Amino acid sequence: MSRHVPDDVNRREYYNDEKKRELELWATRFERKRRKRTYKSKEELYWIDLVEKVKIRIDELKNEMGDSEFKPTLRQLWYNMVSDGVIENTSNKYTYFNRHLTAARDNGQI
Repeated sequence: MSRHVPDDVNRREYYNDEKKRELELWATRFERKRRKRTYKSKEELYWIDLVEKVKIRIDELKNEMGDSEFKPTLRQLWYNMVSDGVIENTSNKYTYFNRHLTAARDNGQI
């Protein structure tokens, strides 16, 4: 897909300043504005919230163990969250839990 990219307005020759201003306004019309991403579903928000809860739980586990270098496994985190009643113990939920925590770890969130 191609998109209209206006040429540099300042490098043109103009008949008058009014024409230049009109072309500058036209050029700004095509500038793309970055929009903040909106989440598509409640489920996506649910998983984002769960990742935040896992981060808090990891800090709690480090304090309990007395070791700041402690890195709990995915299964340890899973059963901690299940036992706290934060998430249901189903294979489907475990699969999504694995995906989202892996993505969070890869993004540096955890």
